[in-house]
Amino acid sequence: MVKNILRLPFWQIKSGFVSPSAAENSEPKRQKLSNESTTEPAIDMISDLPELVLFHILSFLPTNDAVATSILSTKWRFLWTKMTIFNFDDGLFPAGGSGSSGRRNRRLDAGKREIFVNFVDRVFLVTAATFMKKLSLKCGKRCGQNHINNWIRTAIGRGVEELDLTTYGHGLDYRLPGSSLFICKTLVALNLSGDVMINETSSGSFPNLKILYLTSVKYQSDDSVRKFISSCLVLEQLTVVRDREDNVVTFTISAPTLKHLTIDFRSCSDDSDRALKINAPALQCLNLFDDLSINFMVEDLTSLVEAKVDVFNKKMLMYNEGYRDSVVGFLMSLHNAKILCLRYHSVEVLSYYWISTRFQNLIRLVLQSRYCDWIALEDLLQQAENLETFHVNARFIHWREPEQVPKCVSSTLTRIFLGSFGCVKYERTMVKYFLNNAKVLKSMEILTYNVDELKKENTLQKILRFQRASQACQIKLS
Repeated sequence: MVKNILRLPFWQIKSGFVSPSAAENSEPKRQKLSNESTTEPAIDMISDLPELVLFHILSFLPTNDAVATSILSTKWRFLWTKMTIFNFDDGLFPAGGSGSSGRRNRRLDAGKREIFVNFVDRVFLVTAATFMKKLSLKCGKRCGQNHINNWIRTAIGRGVEELDLTTYGHGLDYRLPGSSLFICKTLVALNLSGDVMINETSSGSFPNLKILYLTSVKYQSDDSVRKFISSCLVLEQLTVVRDREDNVVTFTISAPTLKHLTIDFRSCSDDSDRALKINAPALQCLNLFDDLSINFMVEDLTSLVEAKVDVFNKKMLMYNEGYRDSVVGFLMSLHNAKILCLRYHSVEVLSYYWISTRFQNLIRLVLQSRYCDWIALEDLLQQAENLETFHVNARFIHWREPEQVPKCVSSTLTRIFLGSFGCVKYERTMVKYFLNNAKVLKSMEILTYNVDELKKENTLQKILRFQRASQACQIKLS
């Protein structure tokens, strides 16, 4: 019954409640269902919940569905008018026709636009006295820029804290509203996605913006993205998903208060001339996935605690020495991190260089790749004197016993994980080396790959017979 009720035309709203015609049309359905039912009437446990809980439930619904709940009962009739979180999506409204008549489709599309615009305007009118915590707008090309900007200005006037805007089908036409957005004192989170253009005038100074998401948006120039990010005076969390056609050559992130940074530059192309520049002295957590940039410039990462890096332009890695130099230089700039995760080509590039930078704070190292060059890893272990956890999911190549036992192996290493283990002789020799020299090791976990049970059991028995420098070490092979 509830499912049928929620499918009532939600644009029949008048002054905050369902029109009488809609209510009358829904009554026979309810009566019919009631007559046909042979079971005990269901207990409405949801309506008995506190209003704060009901508001929380409504906040997860598109606003049109939240409004439709007004016909459920007297208690629900005006409940939605007190909501503080609004989610509008014009894709949920009746679509245009699918026939062959272009003129008919245009009329239907225009009607759809009018229905959506009128619905949003009416909801804002009915809830005019309500503080707005969050506004989420997903608008196609049928929504004009003036409508979107007016809704954003309305939200700003109500002290909006979170603004989520996705536009599609606008090409490069949509521009953010003027100074009203950039000087909004209540806005703490901004999410821009799709056909949004950040231009030279899209700047000001967001006084309290702490969280910013930029997903596949466009920029007028290198300078526009630099100014836009630097205008966020107290920015703490930044996520950038970059599009290959975003018009930017050097993507500059300069934010003195930034603590968490996620960058996703995936172009699925080997040819690029892009660059990434980061200046974030307060940065604590970095997640970087990048096959677009060929030049990395880092000015200050002195506060870094955790980094997860995957740079994977394979063609450039194999044939461009300048690119390899830039990647390795970037990896060495992460030397202050306590937790470091390198994935795939970020691991492979280490085999081209001798590592001389000290990772004095590093306590957890994670390497994920198809192959890992032991010679490069040995250099890294020698420079990470305080390493406690060593996690490698890769097949080792170029194994050799170190002439000098790394300090971390003999004094601080407590946990080792070895994945993609093939149970071959040189791998067993490597395990034996760690067990013989790791004096404070507490656990060694080995995860095999493509190995039958008999070979696995034989390998485990051989490993258990190895001498251990730490009698407290527990060994697990699976």
